Amino acid sequence: MKDIATEAGVSSMTVSRALRNDPKISQSTKERIHQICDRLGYHPDPRLSELMIHLRRSRNKRSVETIALIKVVPERETGAPFLTEKRQIVGCYERAKQLGLRIDEFEWLPSKMSVKRMVRILRARGVRGAVLQVRGSLPEGIEEFYPYFAAANMDATIPLLHHVHTDHFQGMSLAVEKLWEKGYRRIGFYLLERVKDWAADIWKASFMYRISRYTEFEPQSICVSPVLRLDTIMPWIGTYQPEAIVSHMPAVDIMRMLIDQGIRVPEDIGVVTVEWMSRYPECAGVNQNSVNVGMSVVDVVARQLAYNEKGLPPFPKKVLVEGEWYDGLSAKNVIRNRGKKKGAAK
Repeated sequence: MKDIATEAGVSSMTVSRALRNDPKISQSTKERIHQICDRLGYHPDPRLSELMIHLRRSRNKRSVETIALIKVVPERETGAPFLTEKRQIVGCYERAKQLGLRIDEFEWLPSKMSVKRMVRILRARGVRGAVLQVRGSLPEGIEEFYPYFAAANMDATIPLLHHVHTDHFQGMSLAVEKLWEKGYRRIGFYLLERVKDWAADIWKASFMYRISRYTEFEPQSICVSPVLRLDTIMPWIGTYQPEAIVSHMPAVDIMRMLIDQGIRVPEDIGVVTVEWMSRYPECAGVNQNSVNVGMSVVDVVARQLAYNEKGLPPFPKKVLVEGEWYDGLSAKNVIRNRGKKKGAAK
């Protein structure tokens, strides 16, 4: 490092700061130092870099780094936040505590606060990192927010940023696979309109793909409804006659509605969810591991902060957290005639 400093005409400390992308070092000096490093074949030791990051954090315990958890809320609520969103926030707090970071929550209603005002508030509080959880529409002029912060979001709403979310394709595929293993053949997917387009599209694509691996896909096997109600689900059940229903909704909500109509679960229809909840262990489904989504997104922002990175990344990273299957009483093993082999995966 001394050789690099000598050739660049700066101190060793300046070289160290330039390699850490310190904003106090001019861009021209950074570029000159990086060019010298490339010519001399110098590459920082990643293990030593991690150690130095740890030491710097230890020295600065009095000034704890703060990450803003910004919840972009809709202008008009169409329902309570999904439990997965709440559990993501739990994960953010857990991981921040482990890393010695602090979380400050902000609710952002775009019609009440402009992008410029939000930026001023965060910068006045010394906030350099942000996690975004988008439930509503993005504020107008959001591109003015990105240059000031190391940021990531907890879904695919802002693809220009690093983003972390549940692997919805894997989760739906796993749910259909488990139902098929149990012997169900007519499987339907019940979906609410208020689900974000990107998540709904992934779930539908995965459902169609997995069903098509076993048998011919039928378009009427997917029912999209504004809300869970009898006048949408019962006509669909009567027309498509599913043996099992997959939904992103709590399985217990669908189970209660069916039972009220005299339909036995799982004797008549099996019910599983791709948003399994521990409070309903009797329901089968896929746990989205939303706490791990929150923990992972804090990791993404913390790494950017450690290397003084901010703004839109040239190549956004997508981190997918896999779900896991939990069996339950809402889906049974179906006994079928094994004389003919049907439904073998293609």
